[in-house]
Amino acid sequence: MIKYSVKKQIAKFGKHKGKEVQTAQCVLTGKVSFIDLCRMVADNTTIGAGEVKAMVYDMAKVVARELARGYSVDCGELGIFRPTLKSSQLATDEGEFRVQNVKSVNVVFRPRAAIAGACAGCNLERVDSHQKGCCEEEEEAGCKIDKKDETDKKEKPGGILVEGL
Repeated sequence: MIKYSVKKQIAKFGKHKGKEVQTAQCVLTGKVSFIDLCRMVADNTTIGAGEVKAMVYDMAKVVARELARGYSVDCGELGIFRPTLKSSQLATDEGEFRVQNVKSVNVVFRPRAAIAGACAGCNLERVDSHQKGCCEEEEEAGCKIDKKDETDKKEKPGGILVEGL
């Protein structure tokens, strides 16, 4: 079950620019800690949680090293990490494009089908939250849901939005 609250804000662009609009905002149910994740993986294998933890740390080091070398890294059923650039535009008649025109180097994660489709078909439940709404940072700070709106349950396809890491 994926919970959401409705957030009102003024649209800053698009066809509703300047108007008050409503958008859905995901309300996290909780957080699975890294050690709990390692324990869950260990429960399904013949290795211990400490070994899972060590393997994930080593894998992260290798992925980071290969990304820094300019490689995309295929992590099997998890997905693919790849480096990406953001740069300013430079008109051809304004001179040669230089490294200074590159604003940032980031990492993009593209999940495989099993992860990308993990929320497809999940039930959605609207919940009321405090005025500011619950976002990930507020959830980690202890944001609590005030009350549920049982009348607004729906089943809808979903998916994961892929963002730079």
